[in-house]
Amino acid sequence: MVQRGCIVGEEEVPLGMESPAVRVGDTVRRPREPWTPSVHALLRHLDKIGFDGAPRVLGIDERDREVLTYLPSEPTWPYTEKALVGMAHLLRRLHTSLDGFVAPADAVWALPRGCGPGFRFGHNDVGPPNAVYADGVPYAFIDWEFAGPAPDLHDVICAAINVAPLRPDHFCRAVGFSEPPDRGARLRLFCDAYGLTDRSGLVDAVETYMRDDLVELVELGGAGVRPFSRFLARGEDRHLRWDLDWVVAHRSELERALE
Repeated sequence: MVQRGCIVGEEEVPLGMESPAVRVGDTVRRPREPWTPSVHALLRHLDKIGFDGAPRVLGIDERDREVLTYLPSEPTWPYTEKALVGMAHLLRRLHTSLDGFVAPADAVWALPRGCGPGFRFGHNDVGPPNAVYADGVPYAFIDWEFAGPAPDLHDVICAAINVAPLRPDHFCRAVGFSEPPDRGARLRLFCDAYGLTDRSGLVDAVETYMRDDLVELVELGGAGVRPFSRFLARGEDRHLRWDLDWVVAHRSELERALE
């Protein structure tokens, strides 16, 4: 059932420099998109089966914005091993909870991908910026606009890239590491915590993911498709190339770490 209306006079607080989302009391509001009904169906499935690691759908307000519950987060450094393990555990619970999800027949998703053998439903943008934390551990994922079908390991690879992080030294220092960490050891720890026992070909899959991500950004961004056009305009393709170059240069050590 679509709910409309909000408490008159409540302040709207922007939730990011580039995000259209705002906080209104204990809710989050953002403009409705063509894929919003499909994402809401997925979130309602999670709520129905008792998965508490995602916001709940409250409806649509009088300004045609989706309304979700606001999930608070404590200030924390999200790159501790404790947070990394917590991210893996939360992601595993999410995937288990989505195994029984059946998408609406007319489902539309933000990412232009089909759904078939070797695909599963997921968040599709897993990383520290899209999680909320309590006691230094992520307890829920937010920003579900890219949710939908994707290759089985898509979420796992995305999360590993972001939390290991499988990125150059300058990125690691920029996010607070005093020295670049042992990314291979952290990748192995993430896989252990998630329960990924078959790691054969994982580094190949990471490289393929990065190449596909770069092509997707350049093609969709160049065609003016939101939000990829915004990402391309601010130079995100450079960062993706740097990440890819780092993984290619360190393939052997990553593969040894996973043996």
